[in-house]
Amino acid sequence: MVATAQVLSCDPAALDSIGERHAAEGFDATILVAGNGLEGDEAVKRYCDAVLQASARHRHRILLETHRGSITQDIRRTVDAIEHFPELRFCADFTHWYMGHELSLAGFDEKLAFMQPLIVRTDIVEGRIGSTNCAQVTLESASDDRHFVEDHRRFWTACFRASLERGQQVVFAPQLLPAVLPHNGIDYPIAYAQLQRGSSGHWEELSNRWEQTLLHCDIARECYAQARQSMSLESFA
Repeated sequence: MVATAQVLSCDPAALDSIGERHAAEGFDATILVAGNGLEGDEAVKRYCDAVLQASARHRHRILLETHRGSITQDIRRTVDAIEHFPELRFCADFTHWYMGHELSLAGFDEKLAFMQPLIVRTDIVEGRIGSTNCAQVTLESASDDRHFVEDHRRFWTACFRASLERGQQVVFAPQLLPAVLPHNGIDYPIAYAQLQRGSSGHWEELSNRWEQTLLHCDIARECYAQARQSMSLESFA
């Protein structure tokens, strides 16, 4: 089993010590949710530079996660950051962009193509499927044919293919979160999991997240197979 760390940081100066500690603890990589989304262009550049400096100094991958409320919450800004810092690597959680940019509206093909600089730099794909109004939708089955499921399939397939093309192992990491997250004695109502009132009168999660994770893995396997098949077909063209 390979362990990966995840951290939220609003201080670029802290990234060096974070990278040093996680490298010493043997983590394969650190997934970073950087900033709070209020940063100007120069602050974003400071974050990106600090990520690359710490990663190089400690020989430890620090991956920026595409996440709302962070420096990567916007597609345009993220692509601009890649233009200035092409060495950046990412953990791609498509749900944040899918919600924030209302990607189910017209022009999905164009928007997916615009994300290509990120897609080819994605080391980890986080497994969660959302709609334009919900970050974590309960799936009916692995063959759920709703439009937003198909859009996530296309993004995952593109990322898997990019990994295969550069000879890198494909990493898919399901991340289905609860409705309430306990941390340091405080219950944070993050509201990822959808709730319904149970027979007891208490609020309960709408679905079993372990079972949902297996569905996400089934979909990811299909996307991986499709990515491999598309490469094979092109090699014979």
